[in-house]
Amino acid sequence: MSRFTMYQKDGYVDDNAVSITEPPKPASLYTSSFRASVGDQENYLDNYVKLGGHPVYVEYTIDYERKKHYSFRLVGISATSSHPVRNTHDYTIIGDHTLWESANSASYKDGDRGSFHPNVFGYKFNSSVPDASVLRVTILPKDLELVGASAILIGTVDGREVIKSDYFFFKSFNPITVDAHVIRPNAYKNPFTLNADVDWGVRLHLSGESLQREGEGVTRLELYWVAETRHRAFQDYFPIKFLRAAVKQMPARNSWTRGAMRATHTSFCAYAADEVFDGFHKRYDTIAGESLCCSRIFSYSSLLGASQFNMSYWGGNFALNRYLDGQTAGERFRTANCMDQAGMLELFCSVEHPTGWLSLAPFGYIKTTNLVGVKNTDQNLIDVNNPFFEANASDPVINDVNDHRRYYFGMHVFNVDSRAFDPQGDSGIYDACGGPHRGTETIREYLDNSIDNTAALYQNMPAAGPGTYLLVSHGYGVAAIDGPPLYPPGHDTYVLPTALNELAATSLANIEHPVAHQPWVYLDHHLKGVLGDTWDVRYMERSVTRNAAQVFWHICDVNTPDNPIRVQVDVFSVVDKDGNLDLGESATFSKWHIQSLLMSTQRADVWAIKNLPDIGNYLHYGDQVSAGRIVLAVKNVVIDIAGTGSTAELLPHALKLLSSSRWPGPSGFPTITMSPSASNSEPLAVKSFNSDETIKITGIHTRFTVTFSLRQSIAAASAQCISGDGVLFDRYTTNGDDLIFSFITNKVGSHSIHMCYAHPKTMFVTSFDREVHVSV
Repeated sequence: MSRFTMYQKDGYVDDNAVSITEPPKPASLYTSSFRASVGDQENYLDNYVKLGGHPVYVEYTIDYERKKHYSFRLVGISATSSHPVRNTHDYTIIGDHTLWESANSASYKDGDRGSFHPNVFGYKFNSSVPDASVLRVTILPKDLELVGASAILIGTVDGREVIKSDYFFFKSFNPITVDAHVIRPNAYKNPFTLNADVDWGVRLHLSGESLQREGEGVTRLELYWVAETRHRAFQDYFPIKFLRAAVKQMPARNSWTRGAMRATHTSFCAYAADEVFDGFHKRYDTIAGESLCCSRIFSYSSLLGASQFNMSYWGGNFALNRYLDGQTAGERFRTANCMDQAGMLELFCSVEHPTGWLSLAPFGYIKTTNLVGVKNTDQNLIDVNNPFFEANASDPVINDVNDHRRYYFGMHVFNVDSRAFDPQGDSGIYDACGGPHRGTETIREYLDNSIDNTAALYQNMPAAGPGTYLLVSHGYGVAAIDGPPLYPPGHDTYVLPTALNELAATSLANIEHPVAHQPWVYLDHHLKGVLGDTWDVRYMERSVTRNAAQVFWHICDVNTPDNPIRVQVDVFSVVDKDGNLDLGESATFSKWHIQSLLMSTQRADVWAIKNLPDIGNYLHYGDQVSAGRIVLAVKNVVIDIAGTGSTAELLPHALKLLSSSRWPGPSGFPTITMSPSASNSEPLAVKSFNSDETIKITGIHTRFTVTFSLRQSIAAASAQCISGDGVLFDRYTTNGDDLIFSFITNKVGSHSIHMCYAHPKTMFVTSFDREVHVSV
């Protein structure tokens, strides 16, 4: 019931006239009445006022009288995604899309993980969240009497109102779409998410009572608020697996920001450093084997402080998918080093603001700290100042400066709070490998707190350092994700230490050899015949970019499943202006890759070189190292085999792999012809074009395909808009003899797209460029 009283002291002497205007329909929902008195009389008359007498007192009453229970139906929810996001069905969502609809309600919820239709809002931090978060919700009134009623739409999570519309009127007995806004929080300084089941309801304006809901009305929504610009590695899309890992509701109290700090940093990146340090099931590679101080609960594949995820001293194409798989893949992708951690931290921080990639060689002996995932049997972090203590069964902490069992970091990589780096500046340093360090220190403070500068440590090991802030290098960081090595312009300016440069030059002296052209793509077909019936494949990836193709395998003997062998083959293909493979330029990429591998190991004394008559010169972990690794470069092909407890133990397996059935060399290119169609699927139409003709597409967020005809299968394919993000690459598929590239327009204008595929036997890359013009 709602009641209000109006008092009027008027100066009129004419007759009084009081009436009631009926409220809006439906009148059956409520009634209205009044009573009045005049002059000094205290007696009120119902629905009547005397003609004479002043002043007039009038009390109006609106009585809500439910005749029956009125109801509504939730029809659908849509939104506009500011950034492209790839769901777990490998489908890219961008622009206007449906989050949920009643006609197919079961197809939207992605189990307990979230939604198959997530939405990403580009958000200016600390601004109004409701203004940045519009959901279009369609509802249907189920009773004719509701026409004309005013109502409000509310979405609750665990009984708390988090989404609300403005008041609206049911104007007809048809579905109505209203704008609803996320109202909690009202403003926020960090990226955050709403990934929850939302319970929808409608409340009438005047009465405050709720309508009953017919049908389903609890929907899973997965919404993200991130920076308005995205990292270059996410040019085509955010992987939903990454957003689920990185963007969460911040803890209520940011303990890492307490105290006086001089360095510039953000609470989100401080939080990110903690999360990457402790939240992804990673362990620093201190060498496989048992230690009295750190008894390992799990076995894992050791690369001796080397990157497991395609990173190097300067940066790289970060294997994000494999890194995230380590959360659920047991020990398969458990180990990591500073480059891997810096890669993940750079991407994690990027949803708030860009950070920079810093590296230092030599770094030096480290002060006592914690290393990522290095714990005791009680799963508590242990103190470490001897990072490779398991290599020689020494202690994690050695304080005797004369104890030569203590190892140092030959190099180290970490992140800085801004893309630009000034060694004299106050940008904060983040480190998710050791510490962690949360951006509260400048570069000089960070190095002072991290490096043990005790002079006696370096008397017999001057090459060990210590490093200083003046020697810090600014690398390119994460160039892309989930693909072969990618070397941006300027990579050829990076210089290796003299000893590593000599190793690289010797390893690259091999002449053409059939070993480079074995069918690595089909290793699963040949594995049992090469290594034995007990060997099996546990993981495989194939990928390709403009100048490189990669195949990555994890294989193991089923009798020792926790001791896998990793096989990674990278084939570099640079094509000259006439379309022919330029082996000389391709071999240059092999050189850069070898340099990156040599600079991807934090321990400086691991590499050696040998020569085998049937193989050639190959890099390997030395005999003193308790881990096996063999790297063979032949012109434009680099084969990297790692695993077991030593190179001597690995070598028999590697020799079998390197001597399996040989296939023809690079003469076997398949013939490629462009089919005469680029199809625009929204709306469905076929547009014909010649090979030199610009593809013309109408509309933003329009999906279209480019089709090639093949004479044989391919190893992998990929595409990229090389002029920015005007066109997004969605996926490639094969259908019979067709290779189909799917794209989504994102900006008006002319854009260049690059398409490529890898030969199934040689892994050589064939590429095509096309111009796409997008108009409205």
